Amino acid sequence: MSAVSAQGLIIHKQGGLKDTVVVSTVDSITFTQSLVVHTNIGTKDSVLLSSIDSLTLDSSIYAGSIIKEDFETGSKGAYAAANVTLSTGVWNLSDALIGNTTADVRNGNAAVRVRNSGKITMLFDITSGAKTVTIQHAKYGTDASTTWQLWYSTDYGNNWLQTGSTVTTSAKLFETASFTLNITGLIRFEIRKTDGASARVNIDDISITTYGGSNTNPTPIIGSITPSSDTVGAGDLNLTVTGSNFIASSTVTWNAKNLATTYVSATELQAIVPAVNLIGAGTVRVGVYTPNGGYSSTVDFTIKPGLNGYVPAIRYISPQICTYGRAAFTLAVTGSNISPNSIVKWNDVPLATTYLSGTQLQAQVTAGLVANVGTANVSIYTPPPAGGTSSSRVFTINTGPLPSTNIHLTMGNPSSAVHDTNYSANYLVERGQYCMSYNRDRNLCNWISWELDTTWYGTAARGDFLTDNTLPAGWPRVSTNDYSGSGFNRGHMCPSADRTRSVADNDTVFLMSNIIPQTGPQNGGPWGSFEVACRDLTLLGNKVYIYCGVYGEGGVGEFGYATTIASGKIAVPSKTWKVAMVLPMGTDDLSRVTSSTRCIAVILENNQGPFNDWKTYKVSVDSVEVLTGYDFFSNVPLATQAAIESVVDSQ
Repeated sequence: MSAVSAQGLIIHKQGGLKDTVVVSTVDSITFTQSLVVHTNIGTKDSVLLSSIDSLTLDSSIYAGSIIKEDFETGSKGAYAAANVTLSTGVWNLSDALIGNTTADVRNGNAAVRVRNSGKITMLFDITSGAKTVTIQHAKYGTDASTTWQLWYSTDYGNNWLQTGSTVTTSAKLFETASFTLNITGLIRFEIRKTDGASARVNIDDISITTYGGSNTNPTPIIGSITPSSDTVGAGDLNLTVTGSNFIASSTVTWNAKNLATTYVSATELQAIVPAVNLIGAGTVRVGVYTPNGGYSSTVDFTIKPGLNGYVPAIRYISPQICTYGRAAFTLAVTGSNISPNSIVKWNDVPLATTYLSGTQLQAQVTAGLVANVGTANVSIYTPPPAGGTSSSRVFTINTGPLPSTNIHLTMGNPSSAVHDTNYSANYLVERGQYCMSYNRDRNLCNWISWELDTTWYGTAARGDFLTDNTLPAGWPRVSTNDYSGSGFNRGHMCPSADRTRSVADNDTVFLMSNIIPQTGPQNGGPWGSFEVACRDLTLLGNKVYIYCGVYGEGGVGEFGYATTIASGKIAVPSKTWKVAMVLPMGTDDLSRVTSSTRCIAVILENNQGPFNDWKTYKVSVDSVEVLTGYDFFSNVPLATQAAIESVVDSQ
């Protein structure tokens, strides 16, 4: 035999056998399509091509291994985010579990079951790239159709990109979704459920065909950047980076976060710096990252206050209103073009001010300033060479909100919210399931309050996210689709599991006014764990009064830092917080609060973590009041408030 020509020839090991495939004594072999020489991970195979004068392989022929995760090892029976060790390595399952019930569609004993906006994430890297990925998927039980996406990272999970199209799962039996990547070097994957709906999907048998070895790319070297500085408040910036060892997959980084990058040559990259990155004076580290090549050293970029000056702008203040005679408090002022020298003014009188960022200041309002009913004008002043005085926002000091018989306001109205559209940034909503202060300027709540005991529990299933059409006419309406592709979870303030007594109760917590842009690691981590802890307290015979809400602007989602989502429609908070008061079951709850009543409070950053156990984030109630400017438990006598709000829970 002088020649062999093969189409689609696959030389591989089958089953658990140890085979040797020998092709010998052939003058030439020409393979024209898809020759695959591979082994499954963990086996020992050999392939020998010998005594061949000529071997011709076209560009579609490669050698690779198949890495398969079938979820048959490891166990996870709850939806709360947690790491689980599987046959391929450690994965994080968020709003996902390993299911083995009769309703789970599975090949073998188990499959992953994902709900809401859940995801499953590899916490390890495949070192030899990926040519293709196939995934088995089916609807769970009798659930409706749902959608999901496959994402990948080539920089240890710091940044993620979607591969392929969104997949719709509509069948009750497994279908195969296939993705072609052809990426060499380090890579990891993440499956994201994208519709946010309660319908669940089963995922099984993830097969990854490797493509090329790791550590094959040169380490990038950065020489200079042009320009090397700009001014606060500038628009989007085109940045040119020169150096060496750049390749097509190299990315310019801004304080270790990837920028949109264009490869020009091995010595030049161009990147776009969004205007949001130029809102505060300071120094930024610019570098270059290459997958399987590593990070370059960094060069400093300077953000200057501005030669001609940028007048600060004020967007909103929190709180916007208070009851006369209250104690001193912290006022949060959010805007733009803010510098470290900016000062908050109260009726043109400077307040003690703390600079937090290019969009955020805190100012101390003394008790004397709010001793009488009236109004005050709040503004921001930035001295030369940059700045000027912003327009002002009105702060109102009134006689207090009208008394409420709503059980969820038993312990007080922390921001003196009123049911008056003239106070659109602190608008009171009272419902049978919870109360809230809603902020039309941000299109999310300031805070939510609710009473919790075992009478609220039942068998109602999770509902679908709903637009809140009960808000005042003419106000923007937030829909579940506003969160799609944002990189943030639809995070409940009052959680679904706290309101399962009836379908009507549960539907109310799925109104989008009860939802905030919350990061997945926080939502599925310490935030969710604290929710469970509060419910556990009720099972021990307690009643819990809870306040929770948001603070600041700017969180770090799956795609990096963002101050808003939905094209500026919805603000992204920088922190979330929660305050809980624990009382034994009984009646006339307000009168039973004493100086020894237990209070628990936490403050969490709205970022990607990593996060620890929720108890590590405990603070005093006073700390949350300093952060937010709110007055929690305001219906409790002042001496009792001072006792219970000043301590950090130690249980």
